[in-house]
Amino acid sequence: MQTDNQKENVISMFDRKKPEEKAEDKKASNSETYDFEQTMKQNADRKNKMRNERSKANKGVIRSYRLKH
Repeated sequence: MQTDNQKENVISMFDRKKPEEKAEDKKASNSETYDFEQTMKQNADRKNKMRNERSKANKGVIRSYRLKH
């Protein structure tokens, strides 16, 4: 039995298309302002940082386990 106070949980297909269209507009504007060179630079910086951190960690392990005499 359904009462008059309950909301309907029906979503219209036509209402769902509107947010998607807005998302497509945002994607188009983001692609125009996307800077590939900046992303490449950030990736290279991160790669160097990770390389240095791994090297430091490996040196600590070598020392703690006395692998090199």
